[in-house]
Amino acid sequence: ILVSLRIGDGNTGSAEEWYARQSVPLAFSTWGLAEFYGHLGLRTRKEEVTKRDAAKIVDQFDEVIVWNVGQGL
Repeated sequence: ILVSLRIGDGNTGSAEEWYARQSVPLAFSTWGLAEFYGHLGLRTRKEEVTKRDAAKIVDQFDEVIVWNVGQGL
């Protein structure tokens, strides 16, 4: 979902609809973030995204993430 929100693909419409229905801030596990970065890397290696665009997506994503590492529940 995260990658489809940033890259126009066959799942973008569904991802945007799902995201629009969310009423609370989203939480991501460390594993989920690793999956996001890994999938973005895969799409870059498959040349579906340029390295420059991938870097922009990472920068934009990092700007909106609230890092609460080690804060507990």
